[in-house]
Amino acid sequence: MKYYHKLLSRLGFPMVAGDLYALLVKSASVRKTELIEEFGQEALNWLTNRGYVYEEIDEEREIACVSCSPHIVARSLFDRFLWLRKPLTVESKDGAQSALNLEKQEVESYATACKEFSALLNPAYTKVPLQKGFTYVSEKQISPILAQAIQGASRSILGITVPKWTPNLPVIWESLKAKMAEGVTYKRITDEITFLAFGYSINKRDVETIGVNLKIVERSLIDKKFYLIDDKLAIYFSTPPAAPFGFEATLVEHSWFLKLFKQTWKKLWSLGIVAKQALDYLSEIRDIYLLRIRERVDDVALVSILEDVFDFGIFAKIKGGIDQEVAEAVLSRLCNEGILVKLKDVYYPYATMFYIPNLIEEISSFIRSQGRERPIPQFRVN
Repeated sequence: MKYYHKLLSRLGFPMVAGDLYALLVKSASVRKTELIEEFGQEALNWLTNRGYVYEEIDEEREIACVSCSPHIVARSLFDRFLWLRKPLTVESKDGAQSALNLEKQEVESYATACKEFSALLNPAYTKVPLQKGFTYVSEKQISPILAQAIQGASRSILGITVPKWTPNLPVIWESLKAKMAEGVTYKRITDEITFLAFGYSINKRDVETIGVNLKIVERSLIDKKFYLIDDKLAIYFSTPPAAPFGFEATLVEHSWFLKLFKQTWKKLWSLGIVAKQALDYLSEIRDIYLLRIRERVDDVALVSILEDVFDFGIFAKIKGGIDQEVAEAVLSRLCNEGILVKLKDVYYPYATMFYIPNLIEEISSFIRSQGRERPIPQFRVN
């Protein structure tokens, strides 16, 4: 147990939450009331807020908690660790190399701790089958439930990803990567807003390095958001009437509904353009945009921020040489000048919550042409 607690400390994993998680891994499912009584609400909240634990109704109609795979949790921890350390500012040359070396050592140490965490807990983990046909209302439940469904895939995963985006993306993303590594095909349809909001570099990584089959379809043509697993299970997302900024997700196994979802997905897939075409076009826009920004903004740090928003979208992280108050002032100025626009509340608030205007108009026009025409980018800073 001492070794496990040392691992938790290295991972920044609260001790009580770690003990609760270990119990769930070994027990598969434990009633929520029992967990709160033994470990407290705060520890359970820490896990559910990150998508490491979800709830289900047991045979006696009591709420029980179930853990996600230790391997996926470990990978998710590492994703969060890297994201929180990604600077959005230009470092001074003095001391830059020593800072880089220190960061490399920290990353390697954390990666090792994640692997040890997974290796220690994974042998005791048993995947709990998902309950079908149950509507999960809480947003916090959706990411781990979707991750669990993805881990059950053996052939294909078909997805439609549009706003509003699910919280706790690391557990979903790591589940997808794990299945793709096993040879499972992942095909994703997305709209122009999501494509741009996820950033040029992230989309490029997903397509060229990870192996995601991605197509972009105009937002106006998409009215459903769902995942289809092996053509045997669908997870359908909807917005509850009483909570317009909330989420519901229903697991569906009925053959008629599965057939409808598959037909819908195939139709949209036929209407989309492949991501490689959109990425090439976005690359041209990027060069023009950054050239014009440098002509207008003489602050190197500001240009760096805008470059990272372009490349990493809502996942860009302001950190390092600019403190929080200054960063907020900078972002406010960029918004006032029309260089950045803040996402509306309907989109899930991740990190920066900002995107670059005009890009949607540019990429939408390109999508409507189905990539057959390649107009010269007309992007202009407002």
